[in-house]
Amino acid sequence: MSNLPLHPALVHLPLGLAIFLPLLAIAFAVGIWRGWFSEKSWAIVAFFHLILFASAYVALQTGENDEEKVEKVVVKTVVEEHEEKADVFFWASGLTLILSGGASLIRKDKLGAAARTASVLGLLAVAGLSLQVGHSGGALVYQYGAAQAHIGPGGGKAEPGGEVRGPEANPKGEEAHDND
Repeated sequence: MSNLPLHPALVHLPLGLAIFLPLLAIAFAVGIWRGWFSEKSWAIVAFFHLILFASAYVALQTGENDEEKVEKVVVKTVVEEHEEKADVFFWASGLTLILSGGASLIRKDKLGAAARTASVLGLLAVAGLSLQVGHSGGALVYQYGAAQAHIGPGGGKAEPGGEVRGPEANPKGEEAHDND
């Protein structure tokens, strides 16, 4: 069995859905408003939103499983910053799931339209949060060397720059560059 962690593989589903779902929601909201779809069709948006929430939960749990191992390579504050962003993303996706679910149950024109609009706006905010959590996760791997926590002896090439452990190791905030 592979020594590679599940978290990096699984995070792509909720992050991708968070970007895709506002577009789907806008398409359905416009379609319902124009009379192309029935109000019941919003349940499709709510279903994908449920998948977003569930996959965000799984990503959060697998991240928790990797936390101690990664903290041996990257300073704790950087890992915690990523974890906090992931928590906000998870809870925001849950709150907006309530909006999407409610919008799929409301059949009154103006109230249903307001619920769908609130859901779309919430999904746009969740998309923004997904970019933040994805960026901080990428920084953990590419800037701070978190992947080194999962590479055994002789399992990968350790670069001298791989010893960077967090922002305090580079007080000027300059990025390391390879001169290969």
